[in-house]
Amino acid sequence: MNFLILIFNFWFISVILFFFVYLDLKSRKIPNSLFKYLFIICIILNFIEFVFCFEDIIRVIVLKFLFLFIILSLSFLLFVLHIIGGADGKLFMLIFFVHPVKFLTFYFITSFLLLFSLLVLLIFMINFANNINFRNNDSFEIFFNTNYKFSSFKRSFIKTFFKFLNFSELEYYNEDKHLVKSLILIYNSARRRIQILVQYRPPLIFISLISYFTVLFIWVYF
Repeated sequence: MNFLILIFNFWFISVILFFFVYLDLKSRKIPNSLFKYLFIICIILNFIEFVFCFEDIIRVIVLKFLFLFIILSLSFLLFVLHIIGGADGKLFMLIFFVHPVKFLTFYFITSFLLLFSLLVLLIFMINFANNINFRNNDSFEIFFNTNYKFSSFKRSFIKTFFKFLNFSELEYYNEDKHLVKSLILIYNSARRRIQILVQYRPPLIFISLISYFTVLFIWVYF
């Protein structure tokens, strides 16, 4: 029975992650109502796990909430640093709320969040490298010349977390994927396109899936 419950919990986490990745890639938006229903299911799964897998239920409940407090605190830190959004934090809580207590450790949680943060940082570094490419850098230089108050740090920050979108593509614009940050139109002579500055928003839930299963694989086999 214990083994079946553990397998079902991991299966449930897998379903949540893959379903959320689908929603994230499709619209980059997760309905709040969906979280409510999933948290109710998680409470039921936790109750079943407590009843059938443990004798000292009180100790396990205290341990569970302790780790949830840790994941909440670390998620809030990432939220304050603008690495994740509100939906990503809720997803982290959801994952570790149903994650079996027997396999829930501080090392697992911190490894997951560290790997997630590193992958997000890598994606933004790739975006920065793409933006300093001659054909893209042209738009940034014109934009910076409209405001001489931009420091070197702020210029690097903008090139890391923002990108230029072709104005002609605004017909297919989705603010959850790209948030317009400036109404100044820039003509990129290298690309021969009129462009507008938008905030780059990578699919973080897909990165969550990769991070979770990578850490789980390492934890199980190594």
